[in-house]
Amino acid sequence: GATWHDAQMFHSERLVLAVVLDACAEGATAVNHVEIAKLVVADGRVTGARARDVLTGEAFEIRARLVVNAGGPSSARLVPRVPGRDTFRRGWQPVKGINVLVRRLAGDLAVGLSVPPDAGAAGADGGSRMIFVTPWRGLSLVGTDYYPCSDVSEACHATDEEVSRFIGRINAACPSASLTMADVLGVQAGVMPVGLARSGDRDVRFLEHHRVVDHERADRLAGLIGLVAIKYTTARLAARDVVDLAFRKLGRRSPGCGTGSSPVSGGDISDFACFESDQVARWSDRVEASVVARLAGLYGTNVSEVLELCAGRGEGPVGESDIRAAEVIYAVREEMAAKLGDLVFRRTDLVSCGHPGVGPISAAADVMADELAWDAARTRGEEREVLDELDRRRMAFDVTRSVGSSNSGDGAGVATTVGICDGGSGGSGSGD
Repeated sequence: GATWHDAQMFHSERLVLAVVLDACAEGATAVNHVEIAKLVVADGRVTGARARDVLTGEAFEIRARLVVNAGGPSSARLVPRVPGRDTFRRGWQPVKGINVLVRRLAGDLAVGLSVPPDAGAAGADGGSRMIFVTPWRGLSLVGTDYYPCSDVSEACHATDEEVSRFIGRINAACPSASLTMADVLGVQAGVMPVGLARSGDRDVRFLEHHRVVDHERADRLAGLIGLVAIKYTTARLAARDVVDLAFRKLGRRSPGCGTGSSPVSGGDISDFACFESDQVARWSDRVEASVVARLAGLYGTNVSEVLELCAGRGEGPVGESDIRAAEVIYAVREEMAAKLGDLVFRRTDLVSCGHPGVGPISAAADVMADELAWDAARTRGEEREVLDELDRRRMAFDVTRSVGSSNSGDGAGVATTVGICDGGSGGSGSGD
């Protein structure tokens, strides 16, 4: 066997948000809940995009000298097909990956388990040869299993059949786990690009490098850059390559990339343990130490802004959860949260380790309603949307656990983003 060391993201959605906030600080315009319907093409050149405000239904056009299609799983849908070329779609296919959140299986260690050959098909037809069990804030995160993905719009959710099949594969690899569907506290699902399967493959073939496509050279379609990205750990490099190409296409000199040494928003911390203890000591007379420690992990150096709200009218918990009203208020005022789903799934830890129950969801909706002046119908409608999404994510309410504190994790999802350079406005996906 082998022993290795790895790292975990404390909250992947908040990392994405930190990058967006950094971009805004550098002059970008981030537009939340705007979807790109199609690219605008005139005389062989992409000149912008047709967009729609999902919250109001308003349709409008964004014009640009250069469009960057970083639309994730939906990126191929946006690229006009060029007969005989179609470079962007060549050499990869989307697959659905799923992880399950279950009770702690392997203590504080992460372990890799070999799945017996007779435990089901592998690769994009039903999984991989290896399953990893990772400690995740008091629980175990187990994955990843892979499944064919013909419709990326539906791939953010796993079916009961897929989850059941994966549970069977976990039990085959680790019989002592004895997991059942009732043990599943949550399911993470998302889409990723992989190489095209070859005859005899038993496993998915991950792309080794991100792909930046200059559509003018590849498809004779000017004004468009495409990106096929593969993972968080190389995302900064992919972004650098795209921006450098954008400068060249615009005939401008790049100022150089500083993201390799610049921390993201809230991340300028050299020693987190010292930072956390300093914050606890600083706020000890105004906010509970456990609350300060949890918020320090979520907000980093921006935590003081949230704690100021905590020390004021936002100190109270949101229902029977560890989330504080201050987090809801801060998400609305500073982090572009426009819907309850933004708050629940992408700003806080409220549902990170499973379903917290209806009470905390309803309480969070009420706090958000006060901030955004929602009426009762809108508030309860937002609540229903979140509860329906929790059902689709197969998140179970475990009454034996308290949600939050140090036992909260992050979820998985798919974001669609189209960035537009030198055209005034930036685009975003169809759902935060």
